Amino acid sequence: MSWFELDEKKLGGKSVIYRHYTIESSYKKLNDCFSFGYDVYDKDLNPIIRFKTFDNAIKCIDRLSK
Repeated sequence: MSWFELDEKKLGGKSVIYRHYTIESSYKKLNDCFSFGYDVYDKDLNPIIRFKTFDNAIKCIDRLSK
């Protein structure tokens, strides 16, 4: 687990800016159920990728920022 968890209670609708990228917690409907995850957006708020964990979203941004 990371030193900071964006949405510990998994309510959705929370966001944070990290290295010029935005990470937002949300629920997406997949088939007939909802899935919680973290969406990564670029500086223009274009969606890049979705992760199941906040740590994976941070690691992805760290790799993109190199």
